[in-house]
Amino acid sequence: MKIIAEEYKLKYTKTIFEEINTYITNKDTKNILTLMFYNYYELDARTIHKALKEGKRNEKPIVEIFASRPSWFLQIVNEI
Repeated sequence: MKIIAEEYKLKYTKTIFEEINTYITNKDTKNILTLMFYNYYELDARTIHKALKEGKRNEKPIVEIFASRPSWFLQIVNEI
């Protein structure tokens, strides 16, 4: 998906994210289209950041992420 985003910017001079924000009005659709361009590491980081910064500290998405990842992945995260 990153290749698509890069090619889009080269051809049309705007980022695909700018176009999505300009032409798509439904918030959920915008969110889904934007999230499609992240690999799952970036998506996890974004989701965790959003859950922690909401003020209410939404722990459910954080628990879901770490509960659904394989143990080898969690070991790498722990080491880092």
